[in-house]
Amino acid sequence: VVYREVVGNDSITVRLYGYLLFSGLDKMSTNTSLSLIVGPQRWTAGETPPDQLFPLETPGYLEQSSSRYPFRIITRISPTDYFDNIWRFSRFSLIAWALLSLVAGVWVFRKSGRMHSPEQELRRALEHREFIPYIQPVVSGENKRMTGCEVLMRWQHPRQGIISPDRFIPTAEHSSLIIPMTRVLMEQVREQFSPLVHQLPEGFHFGFNISAAHCKDFSLVEDCRVFIDTFRDNPITLILELTERELLVADDITGQLIAELHALGVLIAIDDFGTGNSSLSYLQNFSIDILKIDKSFVSMIGTDALSAHIVDNVIDLANRLDLKLVAEGVETEVQSAYLRTRNVTFLQGYLYGKPMPVSEFLSQLPA
Repeated sequence: VVYREVVGNDSITVRLYGYLLFSGLDKMSTNTSLSLIVGPQRWTAGETPPDQLFPLETPGYLEQSSSRYPFRIITRISPTDYFDNIWRFSRFSLIAWALLSLVAGVWVFRKSGRMHSPEQELRRALEHREFIPYIQPVVSGENKRMTGCEVLMRWQHPRQGIISPDRFIPTAEHSSLIIPMTRVLMEQVREQFSPLVHQLPEGFHFGFNISAAHCKDFSLVEDCRVFIDTFRDNPITLILELTERELLVADDITGQLIAELHALGVLIAIDDFGTGNSSLSYLQNFSIDILKIDKSFVSMIGTDALSAHIVDNVIDLANRLDLKLVAEGVETEVQSAYLRTRNVTFLQGYLYGKPMPVSEFLSQLPA
């Protein structure tokens, strides 16, 4: 179908195909001169074409029409040639869609950076030392001076950049790769902090997260021994924070491992206390030294009375059990003042420093 518009001595001719024809008809003004041409025959808008241009002998047909013009275009296709015609007129579109889908699939596959299974990708990243430490300061609740830090794991992916732990730690724990990954993290901290050991505040402490898998593997004891020996010239305290993503079952192996860690001077903390189902069980079955108040409770201090009561109860519980406390997620002076008046031992959160690369943290140490 050819649409032609005459403007003065000039003319515009447009050829319309398929759905563009009907879209074009709907958008044209009713004052536009329109001609219908079928083969050698032609009719203008002032003329009426015959109802039937060609004999219609087959029962099936496909119909499209425009409500603004008297032309009704009907195409009838023989049932025996139906699929042949579909393939004849649609094959290029089908091939184009297939190629587009293939290209899109390859692009998404490469964009995700997962050329292997998640576990295989973690193994590859481990071999290339792509898991790096990020450091978040911890300050004293008494005077707000920095007394230690928590070491957090990040994945420095070659294509995706820095990946947060929520995206890979669950797979690492499920596959037990978390053990060598933590070992590599401890090695990097030792290598980067040891040259500046004398710039660390006296009694500085490092905190590392450990999972249930760690507590069944005695190599953790040797890893901690090597870490502590590195800082012999300026002794530090090593804190291992038990996470609750996987349940730690109390048994003889776990009990012996924790006992050996305590013998080295390692302290055991419960991370995100109050959010998991097993926090109280851990207190009962293991020798715990520190409770870390979850940031979800701390963030509501000053705005939610119930959360404040929960924080008060955790503080009271820690005092009764003679445990140290770390409040996580401290972001405002109101939260800080509330916790300090209740003698919380340590404070951690964006108010005192966000997680940062080791180099940035070391640059902030006093000379």
